[in-house]
Order: sequence, then structure tokens, then C-alpha cells
Amino acid sequence: GRHYNLSTIDSLFRHYQNANGCDSTVALLLTVRHSTTYSLTTEVCDSLDLGFQTFTGSTLSTHTVPGGNSVQCDSTILLNLTVHYADRFDETEVICQNELIGGYAWRDTAFSPGTSSGTYRLDRLNRFGCDSIATLALTVNPNTSEEVHEEIVENNTPYNFHEDTLLSDTTNMSVVIANHWGCDSLINYNLRVWWNSDTTLYDTICDDVLPYRWNRVTFIADTSRRGVRYSQTLIDTIPTTHGADSVITMVLTVSPTWAFSTTDTICDNWERYYADTAYRTQDTHIRHLTTTDGCDSALTLILWLHPTYDIHLYDTIYAGRDTLFEGTPCTEAGIYTDSLLTLPFRSDSAQCDSIRTLHLAVIRLDTVSMTDSICEGQAFDFFGQQLTATGIYRHYVKHHDLETTDTMYLLHLRVLPYPSLSISETHTCKEPPHYSLTAHTDAPYVLWRSRPYDPWTEGSLEMTVIEAAPLSSSQYFVRADYTPQLRCPSYDSITLQHLDPVSAAITPHPTTIVNDNRNVILIGDISKNVTEKRWQVWYDDRLQIDKPHTNRIEFEVPYSEVVDTVWAMLHVSNSLCADSDTVALPVVNSTLPVPNIFTPDLSTNNRFCIPNTGIVQFELWIYDRRGRLVFHTTDIDECWDGRSNGHNCPTGSYVWRVRTTDDVMPNAYQSFTGTVTLLR
Repeated sequence: GRHYNLSTIDSLFRHYQNANGCDSTVALLLTVRHSTTYSLTTEVCDSLDLGFQTFTGSTLSTHTVPGGNSVQCDSTILLNLTVHYADRFDETEVICQNELIGGYAWRDTAFSPGTSSGTYRLDRLNRFGCDSIATLALTVNPNTSEEVHEEIVENNTPYNFHEDTLLSDTTNMSVVIANHWGCDSLINYNLRVWWNSDTTLYDTICDDVLPYRWNRVTFIADTSRRGVRYSQTLIDTIPTTHGADSVITMVLTVSPTWAFSTTDTICDNWERYYADTAYRTQDTHIRHLTTTDGCDSALTLILWLHPTYDIHLYDTIYAGRDTLFEGTPCTEAGIYTDSLLTLPFRSDSAQCDSIRTLHLAVIRLDTVSMTDSICEGQAFDFFGQQLTATGIYRHYVKHHDLETTDTMYLLHLRVLPYPSLSISETHTCKEPPHYSLTAHTDAPYVLWRSRPYDPWTEGSLEMTVIEAAPLSSSQYFVRADYTPQLRCPSYDSITLQHLDPVSAAITPHPTTIVNDNRNVILIGDISKNVTEKRWQVWYDDRLQIDKPHTNRIEFEVPYSEVVDTVWAMLHVSNSLCADSDTVALPVVNSTLPVPNIFTPDLSTNNRFCIPNTGIVQFELWIYDRRGRLVFHTTDIDECWDGRSNGHNCPTGSYVWRVRTTDDVMPNAYQSFTGTVTLLR
């Protein structure tokens, strides 16, 4: 039951029986060992390992270490720890190569002139004594030098290079400029200037080689100075192989060439002397000469020869006629001679003698006249000659047994065109139905027949129009000609069908349209031979209905339309005949101006009355909401006072119905229905 906190020696007697059943005594020898507490303040790099834990960051804390002191009792540590870290630097530098020569240093480290681009690492202790790593990405750009040679032409001077203005050749001029890395670049500059040049040339040409092409310049003849010697200065600028302008001046002398031309005409038995030479042939004769400047000159003779003639003429005339010979009429057989000058080719050429001889014979001529005509497209045989055109034709027959007599056949021929011909027809289906046929022609005779083998009617101009009423399909023929007999006939025909008249009539229901009933039925009375039927209805100036193939139609005029009259037409037809009927249906406005509320207890508006608007017959019924009749009258002047069987009717809505005829439609009843409100 004791507690000890210090070391001690004590005796404890506990009675225990041992194995043999005897009492035992226990003595306690107690040693108390104490725990320890201490403080630790320190600074380290990166981390601190205390055995029981590794610290990587600064801390101010208390920690218990089991069995941690020298007597293996728990220890308590008061830890004040500061952790310092190694530094790391990554930097980038760009320098020029010549900066290494003057000495380039980075973070107390110098780099030698031969240093190249790369990544460099430097290990150092920072101010806390911890390792520090610095990395440098170094780029070393080169300094460059180059030799530059340029050439320019004189026209480009003065020439600017860098900050210098150059006027002439320049050799080994040193210039320092920045290259594309921004480092110094030494340029050894050399400039060559090519100078322009001037040259003058002289030449002489003949004007027959013009236009004259020299280099890029074309010299054209000066027509105002043709025939004289003159000079012209030509200038051309030609770039040299180095690009400099080379100005060349050409002094060109143009020496004339001479050309003389003469045209003459002589008789073919003459000679023509020209430039000391005799010419007798028709030709262009050219003599070439050379001027003192060496240019060709030409003398040209264009020589024409005019012929002389010995002309013999032979002619035959009929007795009683004459022929002209050199302006003189000759009527007798014989030989006639005349000499004359031929006409010149040119007004200034010669006229040459010629002889004309006429050998004239005279014979007798008998004439036979003929007149005939043919149709267009035919041919007339006139002594073997096929004639197809209107005209006067002659044919001479020589009688070999009679040397002095001939026969002339004189034909007057007329070509007749075939008459123009066409048929037109008109017909009427009114009684009696018939056709009118008209023949359109320019011929004087017209003949008709109704069948191919019937005889033709007598032809005359009055027969251009006939009437026909075939009972079945029939063909009619017409012939037009210049004479009643066949001469140049034209034909035409037409086929006619039997005329079958048709009829149509409209029966409307009703004959007058009222506003409360706008439904209309139209019935057509149509003949049996009708093949086409069509109804058309108009109102409000518009075609509203267009309906084919029916005998009746039914429609309603919309109540939204304000219509005075409805027009209806029925058109019927077959292949040849047609008929139509039209009716006009008036539209009557039948609304009543009826009040919709009244109050019997007031001095005004205390009766329900139907106004008299031309009403002929009248009947009024009024019902309550349960359908019971409360008032009835046939007197248009009698009004309802709101009472039924002597008792006041209650406030409410009542239904009224009116049945009337008016002076517009005295035989047509109209019905109107509405409601009226009774107030008390």
C-alpha cells in the first residue's frame, strides 16, 4: 500500500507459503531512475536527423523521446530549429565574341576569350553556409568581317553606302556596322563606277534603201526633200555590258536616186527614139544610170503600140430595109469601103489609119404571124424550141432553092398562170340551217358540183357564192378557169357536215335572291344533240363560277358579299352549232331594323315594335326563355308592352320571330329571328 518516488531499501514482509508450506519473507530493494528535459536551438542546411525523426523545415516544438536519456528513461526535447536551403539560379546571357576579349565575368567567375556558347554550372556557399548552384545558359554570337565589291553606273552617282556619300571609284574603305546578331561587323568596301560614253558615227545611203534601220532607230524618208541631198542626225542610247549608257550619234547623209518615166503610144509601123535608142516593141523599157554618190537612177519608157486595121464586114438585109455603114444607110447589094483613124488609147497618143470594107447582100422576106397561149409550167414547141415565157419569138426559114427569099414566123406567146382559188364557208344554225360557200378566185368562170361525178354547173362570175344544206357529210367541188372550156383550170374542194341546231334555256330557283336565303339552283333545259355545256356565274363584276359538263348547278352567294344582281349564263354547243341563255337574279336586302332592348316602366322606349318598311303581310311571335308563347299578333301596328295574359313579364331575354312579305316580293315569305331584353 506504499508509494515510492525515490530510491530506497525497505523490507516488506509478506507471508507466503512456499512449496513446502513454510512461511517466506520478501525484502524490497528499489532504485528510482529519473527522466531528463533539455532545450535544443540550432540552424542546419536542408534537414536535421535526431534519430527518432528527420526535420526538413524550421520548427519550434516539444518532443518526447522514449528511453532517450542515459538511464534509458524518457527524454523531453524543446526544439528551436531553423532550416536553411541551398540556392539555385538559372540565368541566360547573350554576348558578342569581342566582349570575351575585354574580360567577361558572371557571379565572380571570369570567362576566357575562347569561351563558346553553352550551359555553365557554378557551385558556391550562400550566406548561411549552404551549398548554392548557379546555371548560366550562355550564347556567344560571332563578330563578322566581309569583303564587299559593288559596281554602279555613272547615272547612279552620288552613291550612298552606310553613312558615306561616294562619287567615284573607292577601294578598301572600312566600315563597322552591326550584323544580324547585333555584333560588330567589319566590312571592307570596294566600289567600281562605270562611266557613260559618247560616240559619233558618219554614213551615207541612197534614198531607195529607206526606211533605214540603225540600232533601235528607224529613219523614214523625208518626202518634202525628195530629189535633194540632205543629212539627218540620229541618236540612240545603248546600255553597255556593265549597264552604263552609251550615247551614239549617227550623222546620216541621204543621197537621192533619180527615176524618170515616160509613156508614149505609136502606130505599130513606127519607131520611137528614147535615150539614144530606137524602140519598136510594146513594153516597159528601162535604162539604169549611176549618180556621183553611187546611187542608181533609172530612165523608164512605157511604150504602147496602136494597131492599124484592114477590116472586112459581111451583112445581109431584107428588101425594103437598110443598114448603116459609117453613118450612111445602105439599101442596095454591093461592096462599100471607108478609111478612118482608130481611136487612141490615150488622149496624147497617135491615131492610125484603118480601112473598113462592107460586103452587103439583099434578100426578100415573107412574114407569117402566130398568136397562142399556154398554162404556167407548160412548154410551147416553136420549131423545136421549147418556150415557157411570155414574149414575141421569131424563126427564120431559109429557102435554099430561092436564094433571094426567106420566111419569118412571128409568134406572140402568152403564158397564163393558173387562177388562184380557195373556198371559205360560213354557216347559220338558225332556221333554216345552211352553209354559204364562197369561191375566192381571179378567174372569170367558176363552176360547182356537189359530188365527184356530177356535171359542172354553168360557169359565170356570179357563181362565186352558193348555199348548201347537206343532210349528211358531203363534199363540194369548185373549178375556176379563163374560159368555160378547160384551159388552165384550178380546183378546190370542201367537206361539209350536216347542221344540227342546239338550244338552251335556264330555269332559276328562286328568281329573286333574298338575304336570309342566298342558295340558288339553276336548271338547264338542253337539247339532246349538245356535246359541250358550260355554266358561268358573275357578280361583283367578277366571274365566280365556271363549270362545264352539267345540266344544273347549285351555289350560294356569300352573305359577306354586298351584291345587287347575280348573272348566270348557260352556253351549249356541238361541233358546228351553239346556243346560250342568260338570266339576271336580283338580290334583295331583307334585314329588319328591330330594337334589342326596352323598358315598359319608362315613359319612352316602353314598347317592342316592328317598324313598317313596306310590309304587306305580317305575323309576330314572342317566347320566354322556357319556350312559352307570351305574345302573338298579325297587326304590324300592334306592339308588345311586356305583359302576358294581363301580367307583367319578368326582366329577362325573350326570343322573337317575324314572318313577312313586302311590296317587292309580295308572294315570297321571309322569316326573321332575334332576341330582345326586357328591363324593369
